[in-house]
Amino acid sequence: VKEGEKERIQIFEGVCIGLKNSGLNSSFTVRKISYGEGIERVLPLYSPQISKIELVKSGDVRRSKLYFLRNRSGKSARISEKGITKSEKDFAEPSENQDNKSSEEKKSDSPVKVKADGDSPNLDQTQTESKKNEEVKDNEKK
Repeated sequence: VKEGEKERIQIFEGVCIGLKNSGLNSSFTVRKISYGEGIERVLPLYSPQISKIELVKSGDVRRSKLYFLRNRSGKSARISEKGITKSEKDFAEPSENQDNKSSEEKKSDSPVKVKADGDSPNLDQTQTESKKNEEVKDNEKK
């Protein structure tokens, strides 16, 4: 996002409800609920403005376009996670759940986190700073 001369990274996290494949003109639609209002953004896949597209979870769906989620709210708008059955969820330990997420982050296209902006060096700096902060917190706990 550009505000005057300054640029900053803005994260838009939501559910990917559609993907349009047409070469360089490919785009995807991300939907999120903000303050009780549904917001959808159609973002170009190969835009220089988008510095990073990160897959948080992969959903188990049987449709390519999830437009039916527009009419749903609450529990009926949820999408079950791919690869985890109900019985595995109940008996899995927290460390196992984290391993499942990391391996499934790369597979499908349900919830997506989009970081939009041109400067990727700033993004790298924020990631290293956050890792340092996590290490300091871990050391304090010990």
